Amino acid sequence: MKILILLYIITVPVFASDALIALGERLFLDDRFSEFFYKSSLGDVNYRLQRGSSDLEQIDIFGTMYPSPFQGSAKSCGSCHMVDQALNDHGMRAYNDFSERAIIPNRIDGKTHTLRNTPMLVGIGSEFNQNRISHWDGEFFDHKETVLGNFTGRNMGWLGNEKSIALKNIVNVIRYDNGSGELAQEFGGSYKKVLLGTARSIPEDLRLNINERLNVAIASDKEIIDFVIKAVNSYMNDLDFATDEKGNYNGSPYDQFLIANGIDTIPQNGESIFRYRHRLRQAFYNLNNPKFIKKKYFSIFDREIGFGADEFEGLKIFFNLSQNSRGMCIACHVPPLFSDQFFYNIGSTQLAYDKVHGIGRLNDLKVPSLNDRADTFFLSEIDPNDVTKVDLGLWNFYGRNRDVTNKLNERFCSDPQNCDESIVLKATEFRVKIPSLRLLGLSAPYFSDGSKSTIRETLTHYRDIKNKANKTLFRNLDHRMNNINLNQSDIRYLEAFLDSLNEDYE
Repeated sequence: MKILILLYIITVPVFASDALIALGERLFLDDRFSEFFYKSSLGDVNYRLQRGSSDLEQIDIFGTMYPSPFQGSAKSCGSCHMVDQALNDHGMRAYNDFSERAIIPNRIDGKTHTLRNTPMLVGIGSEFNQNRISHWDGEFFDHKETVLGNFTGRNMGWLGNEKSIALKNIVNVIRYDNGSGELAQEFGGSYKKVLLGTARSIPEDLRLNINERLNVAIASDKEIIDFVIKAVNSYMNDLDFATDEKGNYNGSPYDQFLIANGIDTIPQNGESIFRYRHRLRQAFYNLNNPKFIKKKYFSIFDREIGFGADEFEGLKIFFNLSQNSRGMCIACHVPPLFSDQFFYNIGSTQLAYDKVHGIGRLNDLKVPSLNDRADTFFLSEIDPNDVTKVDLGLWNFYGRNRDVTNKLNERFCSDPQNCDESIVLKATEFRVKIPSLRLLGLSAPYFSDGSKSTIRETLTHYRDIKNKANKTLFRNLDHRMNNINLNQSDIRYLEAFLDSLNEDYE
């Protein structure tokens, strides 16, 4: 099978008013869409919880349990995708949490944690995000699917057979909210009032445009659900890194370094991120006397960060400009987001599996073909007592979500209309979506399984994978992993460069 990389068309988010974005934030933080609230309230959407969900009593901070800032509440999107909720005690987040795997409500299926860690959401709404396929395994095609899937999904406490109840609960919260809650007071009043948008008491910045409004008294259930999806989708599309008034990234020392040296921080109009990558490499190659950026204090990190000689050396390794090593980072981590939003197998799952079952044992795992897999999923934490328990990543949803499959076929196949999906399915094993490298200082732990606590540990994985590949055959490992050739000084310089991608995100 020939693999042909096609350029995705950049999808620019549809403009939304600040009021609609604010409404999306409110919905993102509202805990009444959870199964725990539904069960506790007995149908009264204005009920004040007498006790909180047990999964929110404590918070996992890099493996140590502390009292949670969400005590007394129920699950919301913001319970996992945090920003400043734990700032005073534990620090800022970039719409993610601090744990390897997030705690979820305990139901009859026995699950107490997510399979993977919570991905950072900053940058998810960038116009340079080549696709909106979400979750580490590509479960959802776009933000709209993601919003609905999460509001009615297991992380909110809902079981697979409870989707209709979850949807009706969403409708009821919107219809019958009386505006007495803290979020309502902060965001303009009851949902009915805010969505109608005509009350004079609604602050101007929270008043929806005429074409955004909805009369919930006469709207159908579907119209209400669609409106909720639209509002949260608008909020997610607004999550981006710091920009100037023209949309150029300017928040990190790396961005300031580019600006100081007359280099664009984003692609030009009509330029793909891949062509931009090529242009950047050429600009860096020709940069003989770079102007560096002095260190300055970043309050979120409580330290100074800049862009000097060490960062520039790391940049050259990252962009494969160094004569002494091959970083290969730039092959997948494409600027300006430092991600091409595609799916790769970097060997982390196999290392974890072989550590439990023995070197090379993952190659013995029997995986059904496209025609035979039926309802089979490999979406499990590794279990020492069961060799079939493992996470196959993208494999689980390729061929099931048709929109996702069509988009991936554009990347995998030379002729997407005549793609042999049985062959492609084999190539999806253990692939997970590549994250952005911006704001890494706020998004630890790293990798989809949260197995790396520091940037240095993460970089060491890439250095060591080649040596380990000489001792065992890696299953479906990305071929570029074998081209990585890093020494210890390379890691130090790369660490400095990646640090320069941080910014005071607020």
